Amino acid sequence: MKHWKKFLACATAGVICAVGVPFVGTQLGLPQVGLTARAAESYGDLTYDFLDNGTIEITGCSDTVTELEIPAEIDGVAVTSIGDWAFCDCTSLTSITIPDSVTSIVDWAFYYCTSLTSITIPDSVTSIGDRAFSGTPWLTTQRAEDPLVIVNGILIDGETCSGDVTIPDSVTSIGAGAFSDCDSLTSITIPDSVTSIGDDAFYFCSSLTSITIPDSVISIGNSAFSCCDSLTSITIPDSVTSIGDDVFYSCDSLTSITIPDSVTSIGELAFFDCTSLTSITIPDSVTSIEAGAFEDCTSLTSIIISDSVTSIVDEVFFNCDSLTSITIPDSVTSIGYLAFSGCDSLTDVYYTGTEDQWNEITINDANESLLNATIHFANAPTTTQSTTNKLTATTTTTTTTATTTSQPTISTGDLDGDGEITIQDAFQTLIAYANASAGIDDGLTDAQRTAADVDGDGSITIQDAFKILIYYATESAGGIPSWD
Repeated sequence: MKHWKKFLACATAGVICAVGVPFVGTQLGLPQVGLTARAAESYGDLTYDFLDNGTIEITGCSDTVTELEIPAEIDGVAVTSIGDWAFCDCTSLTSITIPDSVTSIVDWAFYYCTSLTSITIPDSVTSIGDRAFSGTPWLTTQRAEDPLVIVNGILIDGETCSGDVTIPDSVTSIGAGAFSDCDSLTSITIPDSVTSIGDDAFYFCSSLTSITIPDSVISIGNSAFSCCDSLTSITIPDSVTSIGDDVFYSCDSLTSITIPDSVTSIGELAFFDCTSLTSITIPDSVTSIEAGAFEDCTSLTSIIISDSVTSIVDEVFFNCDSLTSITIPDSVTSIGYLAFSGCDSLTDVYYTGTEDQWNEITINDANESLLNATIHFANAPTTTQSTTNKLTATTTTTTTTATTTSQPTISTGDLDGDGEITIQDAFQTLIAYANASAGIDDGLTDAQRTAADVDGDGSITIQDAFKILIYYATESAGGIPSWD
C-alpha cells in the first residue's frame, strides 16, 4: 500500500541525493509540482528546465558552490520555481538568495544541505513543498527560535512541537508534512486564517487526539491525517469539497466522522483501516467514492450511500466484516470487484429501486457476501394503492405498504410501532425522504412523520435515518442510546 511508499521515500532520500540520479516523484508516490519539464539546460553553476508555462525551474547546482544568488531571469526568461531535490546534498552550500521572481519551492529542494545556515526567501514565494529544508542548520536555528516555523504565512515545520498547540492567526496554510511524525503532539487548534492543509501535514502524529478544523479551510491534502492512531473524532467543515486519498488512512481510533453536504468525492483509501469507525452516512452531494475508501473498517456496521453515487468501485468495503446492512440507491449501475468481499456479517441490503432495476446492475466477481444477503426492494408495485411511482418497502417475498388509518402515538424513531428501534425504521424513513424529494406522498401517517423527524426540524431527511441507525447500533452494542 501507499504507507510503505512514504517510508521508502524518506529512507532513500539521501541515497538519491548522493548518487545524483534524476528523480521522478511518482516513482515513490511523492507529490510533485503540477508543471512538467523539458530537457535540462546549464547556466553557470546551475542546471534548469523550461516548464510548460514557459518559465524556468532550477533543478540542480554544482556541489562545490558555497554561496549562491539565484538569478531572477536566465536569457530573459523568468525563474519561477526551485524544483524537487534541486540542491539536495549540496553539503558545501552555506548561503543562498532566492529572487522575487520565484513563487514555488518544491519538495525536498534543500534536503540535507548540511552547511546551509542562511536562506533569503522573498515574499513572492507562496508554495513550499514537503521537507524542503529538512537536514539544514537553517531549519534547526528556526526551530530553536520558535517550534512553529512560518514563512510567508505558510507553516512549514512543527515537528518539534509537543502537547497542545495553537497555530497563530498569521498562518494562511499548513504546509505539506509540516507536523509529520510529530509523536508528542496531542491537540491542535487551527485559526480561521488557514485555508488549506497540505499533503501529509499531520502524518503519523500518533498522540494527536483532537483537532478543530475551521470553516475557512477549503482544501485538505492527501494523507493529511494518515496514521493518527489516537484521533477519535473529527468534523470536516462544509467549506471542504473533497476528501482526498489516504486522508484518514489507518486512523484506527476514529469512531465517528461527519461528512458535510459540500463534499462531492471521497478518495482512494480515504478511511482504510479505520477499525473503530462504526457507522457513516454519505451525503447526497457525494458523486464519487474511490477504490478501497472504507476497506478494512472492521467495526463498520451500517452505511447509507447517497443517491448521487452511480458506481460502487473495487474494494470499497472490502473486509468490513461487521457490516450488517447497507442502503444502495437505484442510481447505482455497477458494483466493482471485491467491493463487498469479506463482509461476512452482511445480512440486509436495502435497495431503493425495483427488483428489475437491481437485476440490471453489473456486479463484478468476488461479491458473494452481497449476493447472499437479503435484498429489500423499494419502488415495487402495490396491490392496495395505485399512486404512480410511489415508493413502498418490500422484500423478495413480502410487500409492506403504509396505511392511512388512524394510529396511536408512536415513539420517536419507531415508525412501525413495534416498540423497538430497528434498521427497518431507518429504511422506512429513508423511503419517506426519497418520496418527498420526488414530490410525491411520503406514505406515512401523521404519527409516523412525527416519529421519523427525530431531530425535530419539521422535515424528514437522510440525517433522521442516520440518527435512527446510530440509535439502533448503540443499543445493539449494549450502550445507552440517545437522540441528542
